[in-house]
Amino acid sequence: MTTSGRLRRSTVSMVVVFAVSGTVHLVRPQVFEPLVPRALPARRSLVYASGIAELICAGGLLTRRRWAPGAATVLLLVLWPGNWKMAIDVQRDPRARPVLRRPSGCASRCSWP
Repeated sequence: MTTSGRLRRSTVSMVVVFAVSGTVHLVRPQVFEPLVPRALPARRSLVYASGIAELICAGGLLTRRRWAPGAATVLLLVLWPGNWKMAIDVQRDPRARPVLRRPSGCASRCSWP
């Protein structure tokens, strides 16, 4: 907590990211369903649950609850495989926007944003 009582920019950024992502999970769950492993049942319910968890984390971070940073960290770790899969799928999809894809012919040494 800062001495002035204001939230840090990094915290505000995380609140915005969690709030927007959580909202999209609830409004357009079909976007995230392909990221859920096929072996897991009730894929749409899992997408809704993760969206609600993101909104809860956003609220917790915004109101400076003690549990919020740890919960946000655990949530990000749990969701990491889906995010990784989405990044790989974008790289393989020729229809993906060029800004999202690694430059062609770029080896692992390339600097890429």
